Amino acid sequence: MRYLKMLGLAVMAAAAAMAFIGAGTASATVLCENNQTTGCTSKHAVTSTESFSLVKGTLAELYTTGGITEDSCMGSTFVVNITNAGSSSATVVGSITAANLSWSTCTSTTVTLTGGELEIHSIFGSDNGTVTAKGFAVTVTTAFDCAYGAGTGIHLGTFTPNTSTGLGGTLAINTVVKRNNEHSNVFCPETAKWVANYTQTSTTAIKAVSAS
Repeated sequence: MRYLKMLGLAVMAAAAAMAFIGAGTASATVLCENNQTTGCTSKHAVTSTESFSLVKGTLAELYTTGGITEDSCMGSTFVVNITNAGSSSATVVGSITAANLSWSTCTSTTVTLTGGELEIHSIFGSDNGTVTAKGFAVTVTTAFDCAYGAGTGIHLGTFTPNTSTGLGGTLAINTVVKRNNEHSNVFCPETAKWVANYTQTSTTAIKAVSAS
């Protein structure tokens, strides 16, 4: 099984601060293959993947800051490829290609133009992880083409594992995304709010565990 684990009390405090402010320098999080309470004797290999899909019966929704719905999708999936399994001085990083971030049954035409990266930071005192993102360009076509993404970095949401099995954890996204000027009409709002809840569909456990 894979686990997210903090190394060192000082670094764990820094990770807690990261979870609070949603941005900043990398924290010491590692991805392990077994359920350890301290250290990590078997760090998860780079290039492994984890897949997620929208929680059944929920919607991925994009709002203006004034509360007007720009887009609503009944289906969405993404696949993360681990590019840095983390260490005592780095955090876990994963990439998502444009082809691996999909949308379906949307009220507006929704297309992923470019992929991006996710970082996972273990939250001290819990099994959860805070997730930050950068990059991405997703176009929503209403009156014009409006593309939004994470830019140079945003706090995306919180990953909460299934504490009994480590499988089927959820990523709750509630964040403000930024207009991508390269792919957007000038009349598009500069920011929009993205709300979505994804569940893990891959079959290897993920759990954030703080080291003692």
